[in-house]
Amino acid sequence: MGDEKVKAEALELLGMFQVLPRLVVFDLDYTLWPFYCECRSKREMPSLYPHARGILYALKEKGMILPLHLGHQLQI
Repeated sequence: MGDEKVKAEALELLGMFQVLPRLVVFDLDYTLWPFYCECRSKREMPSLYPHARGILYALKEKGMILPLHLGHQLQI
């Protein structure tokens, strides 16, 4: 499923609520990607679960703050 389709579905779900949180925090390991960061080499680029990027785009579009602190850089 493409990022745009997932984003559209997430925005549709978010649109069902009158009030949304301003801040969303994820436990990254096994939530956004299928591994523990401390078990990976610093040279390896993390890869997201297939739906994660579209959901993150939808949350960002709704103005929610998504703080991420990583030992690796992640492009979203």
